[in-house]
Amino acid sequence: MTDTGVVRPVAGGPPRRAADPSEVDPRDFLAALWRRKWLVLLWTLAGAVTAFSIVSRIEPRYAARSSVMLDPRSVQVLPAEEVVSDLNLTNPLLDSEAAVLRSNQLLEQVIAGLDDTQRSLLDPRNHPPDLVERIETSFRRVADLWPGLDDTSGSAPAEGSGDQVLSPEEQEMRRLVTALRRSLTIWREGQSYLISIGVETSDPALSADLANRIAAVYIDRQITDRQVAVARATSFLRDRVEDLRSQVEDSEAAIEAFRSSQLATSGIGAEALQQQLLDLSTQHALAQAELASARARHEQIRRTIDAEGIGAAADLLTSPLVLSLREELSALRREDADLATTLGPDHPDRRRLAAAIALVEDDLAAEVDNIVAGLGNEVDVALIRAESLRDTLNGIEGRAADLSSSSLALRQLEREADAARATYEGSLTRYNETLSLDRLQRADARTVERAVPPGAPSGPRIRLFTAFGLVAGLSIGLIAAVLSFVGARGFTRPTEVEAVCGVPVLTALPRQRWRTVERMLDQLRMRPYQIYAERMRHLRLLVEPRGGAIPAASGPTGRTLVITSSVAGEGKTTTSVALAYIEGLAGRSVVYVDFDTRRSQITRDLALDTARPGLGDYLRGRARLGDVLQHSGEWGFAILPMLRPDPGLNDEIGASRLQEVLQELSARFEIVVLDTPPILAVTDASPLVRLADQTLLLVKSETTGKSAVREAVRLLDDQSPNVSIVFTHMDPRQERSTYGGRADGYL
Repeated sequence: MTDTGVVRPVAGGPPRRAADPSEVDPRDFLAALWRRKWLVLLWTLAGAVTAFSIVSRIEPRYAARSSVMLDPRSVQVLPAEEVVSDLNLTNPLLDSEAAVLRSNQLLEQVIAGLDDTQRSLLDPRNHPPDLVERIETSFRRVADLWPGLDDTSGSAPAEGSGDQVLSPEEQEMRRLVTALRRSLTIWREGQSYLISIGVETSDPALSADLANRIAAVYIDRQITDRQVAVARATSFLRDRVEDLRSQVEDSEAAIEAFRSSQLATSGIGAEALQQQLLDLSTQHALAQAELASARARHEQIRRTIDAEGIGAAADLLTSPLVLSLREELSALRREDADLATTLGPDHPDRRRLAAAIALVEDDLAAEVDNIVAGLGNEVDVALIRAESLRDTLNGIEGRAADLSSSSLALRQLEREADAARATYEGSLTRYNETLSLDRLQRADARTVERAVPPGAPSGPRIRLFTAFGLVAGLSIGLIAAVLSFVGARGFTRPTEVEAVCGVPVLTALPRQRWRTVERMLDQLRMRPYQIYAERMRHLRLLVEPRGGAIPAASGPTGRTLVITSSVAGEGKTTTSVALAYIEGLAGRSVVYVDFDTRRSQITRDLALDTARPGLGDYLRGRARLGDVLQHSGEWGFAILPMLRPDPGLNDEIGASRLQEVLQELSARFEIVVLDTPPILAVTDASPLVRLADQTLLLVKSETTGKSAVREAVRLLDDQSPNVSIVFTHMDPRQERSTYGGRADGYL
């Protein structure tokens, strides 16, 4: 890189351009301001005098305020709903009502009620333009000279535009509406239903009167609009009721005419025919039941006679004669049984009893035959009656079917009449209710505060604007003094590093009070999501492979990252170990390589085994990689330490040996973190920068000199195509205001 300010692009990105500001000791800042105290004082007095001179020329304005409240409560006098319902107060509706208070129709109605004196006070033609208006007029004139600035879309028409088509009265009304709208302020009182109306004019009485008039006209317009709506609804309902009454009368007349025609044609009405059909259906069902009962009894007795004889059948009959014969037969048989114990069958008494038994049995058989014949007659009679009723019922059903087909039109007429009657009754009820609503209408708003003439002007606030001018002058004086300040020794923001060096800053690490690396690892383990750990995760995600000088080896190849700084004390070892730890938490195989051959502190901080061979032995070929690596399951990454100072190590080994070592480490680990000495202090890091995939340059906030950082960036850019900066030791307050917000509280 040369001194032209153009820096070689990073990883195919656009060219970077670096600034070259002059350096000034930050300790001279207060002294420089004190030397320029008269300049600051002069600007302060000039600002106060200028503001006072401008404000004192502005015409005094008087502000008055009235308030209206949109009342969500409703007074329900009638049980029915109102024609115009109450407002459902929501934020959009309240904003809409506030906009209505600024509408030209309402303002025109307010102005129409003013007298000539009040109109004259409100008319802007009767007042000379003040300083602000003259400035606005000058700006409009300048804008007219530049067509691109003459953008009046959405703004009010300029005064006098369209005068050739407006009458003088209309022109005056337009001026007054514009003036009143400029003087009018409408706002809601927080989240309440209260809307305030503020009017500011040059006359205190006029301001109060206008504020009260706007509130009164707004409320009157609400009542008027409701009354007009009710009157329109009443007129509509009256016409509607008349039409529905005619429809109901026509429908009922059509029904009566159809019924008369149907009765004349059929000789009987549908209701009478349906009653006959119901009666015949009932009689036919009873006849069918009687027929089934008689037939079942007759068949049962016939089957019993065929199967068991007359005697068994007699047991099923309940005729008095049958019962008498059965009793007589039983008595004779008992008597015969008694005689059979002493007399023989040929005895005259027994022959007499046998003749009597035979005679009774013949009488019983004859009686059973008569009863069976009677049951058969009953079956025949029941059958004839059922068939007769069925024939009659079929005839009635035929007449009913004919009458039903002819009654479809009647039912349709009845449905139409019922619908018309229901609509008519509902409309008539609504009409009668609406007639009573006209006098019950009330506004949705009411006045809760009347405006009174103010006792003192509301503006301009001379003291406030004078104080503002004083502060503005003081600010200008301070800015003028600061502009003379050349710059600080170090960087305070990452953006300053990017602007000066043209190298991207990947992340900013907050300042932490860790005395040792072991203490840092303990804190990361106990609080794995603290802000420092999140910044390291951010760095891990942003460090991506962008190619390198190491040729691809067989098998998986890891990334090699060189971490260096401009000068000592910028947090190289802490950042390197923290990055290795965070990568290990992400489940990757990581090795931390301590290439600081002069001031290594990792061995002491982590209490590594000094009896084993170290990095120097491995680079000289005296030990294998497995013998040198020290693994720690507690931290999740391997360590390749420099166990003792070895300043001449880089002079003894060459670049080819370093390349072989890095290839071996890359083939075994996914991430290889190389902790190197400061790039400006010694040259030990230069060979590694040429071979690594990416180089991270640490810059300590407010400490590292700008010239040192620029020189380090120049050296690294000449040796590596992929250089990035990590901002370290950033003030926590500065870190919260620029990068983290309230990250500590969130995490």
